[in-house]
Amino acid sequence: EILSRVKALMPLCFPYPVTVEAGELGARAALIGAAAIGLGQLHNTLFGVDAPDGRISLPTAQAAALKGVAL
Repeated sequence: EILSRVKALMPLCFPYPVTVEAGELGARAALIGAAAIGLGQLHNTLFGVDAPDGRISLPTAQAAALKGVAL
């Protein structure tokens, strides 16, 4: 599992303890992240400019609502 590998390698990268935990979205995090990146690129393509700080405001993901979604 990737989480255990990341936890094992963190002490090699940082001189202080770093907490690494799985998020509520689990495997769906990649899908939601990809959608956010796509939305940003679409915005830039349609309007020709990036959002002011490079981010587009997205609503908070409701992890409970996504648990029944099939990928």
